Amino acid sequence: MGWIIMCTIAFLLVLIFIPFNKYKSLYPMGLLSLVILYTIDSTFIELNAFSYSFANSKLSGLPIFYWLSGFASGMLLVYYYPSHKKWKFPYVLLASFLLLFLELIMVKLKYFHYHQWNLTKSYFLNIFGFTVVLWFSQFFDIPRKNDL
Repeated sequence: MGWIIMCTIAFLLVLIFIPFNKYKSLYPMGLLSLVILYTIDSTFIELNAFSYSFANSKLSGLPIFYWLSGFASGMLLVYYYPSHKKWKFPYVLLASFLLLFLELIMVKLKYFHYHQWNLTKSYFLNIFGFTVVLWFSQFFDIPRKNDL
């Protein structure tokens, strides 16, 4: 149920905070976020670094609703990425911290389990994953809120 709630909130945030006419330009970043999320998490699951409760074996141990929430989260991440250079790195650090906070909640609720892992490693992995998504958004010149 926790993964369904997380996914629902992520998509509600997209509906509330991103104008509908921007979805078409942002959905490729949502798809890319799904690929990156799957690649990173399935690799670390395979390495027994961490695991999820209510995982789907066809998704290499990722819960389907957690994975789907990555689509909405990727769109939000890219849309609000600042244009001004001085705010880009703090934005990535803050977004990584917010995901880390959400992860900590899921650990406490026993939806996410550390094996050979900890919060510090998660924080740096979040920074890496977000940086990859944001790099691609700039490479493909995806419009952001401040570009409009």
